[in-house]
Amino acid sequence: MVVVLVMCGVLTYSTGRAKAEEREKTRLKAGTEAELASEEERQNELEEETAYRQTKSYIERIAREKLGLVKPDEVILRGDDAE
Repeated sequence: MVVVLVMCGVLTYSTGRAKAEEREKTRLKAGTEAELASEEERQNELEEETAYRQTKSYIERIAREKLGLVKPDEVILRGDDAE
């Protein structure tokens, strides 16, 4: 009788521990899947940005902003020139 009770106790403990491990693995899997989805979204954003940076409009904007270049028929008016 004692042996049966001990075995029932061990079985109950093992079952509880296995369920706890399963819950932990499920939680980790959900976190990993969320992280994967986030990284896939980031990858898509980077691919879109890379494609945009190869467009003529991006190159023109950077040339205007960073290098101060203008088109031949444009006139630049600045606040300092007006005084």
